[in-house]
Amino acid sequence: MVPRIIRFALNAIHSVQGDFYLPAQNTERELITLKELAKNYDPQAFEDRIYQQWMDKRCFHAECDPKKVPYTIVIPPPNVTGQLHMGHALDETLQDILIRWKRMSGFSTL
Repeated sequence: MVPRIIRFALNAIHSVQGDFYLPAQNTERELITLKELAKNYDPQAFEDRIYQQWMDKRCFHAECDPKKVPYTIVIPPPNVTGQLHMGHALDETLQDILIRWKRMSGFSTL
């Protein structure tokens, strides 16, 4: 069985006479030709549907387990200048690694 992400990638890049098949909401495939692609990205066309799927699957839901020791990380305030750099990416990556490691170690994390 082909993993879902690989099927998505294959469907997204599969080309038949200039037409691309992109996965639709259901199991059906939606045919989009290059002529139909908009010049600019329209987030409303995709993000509302995807966000609703996340909400339906309760992706943002968290429950505290009182039997486990809590583990939290305090996120620093945003940068005053608004300029992002590699240090920000490193900081976010390290926080993610620590939270995942503590969760796998049995701590209660959000």
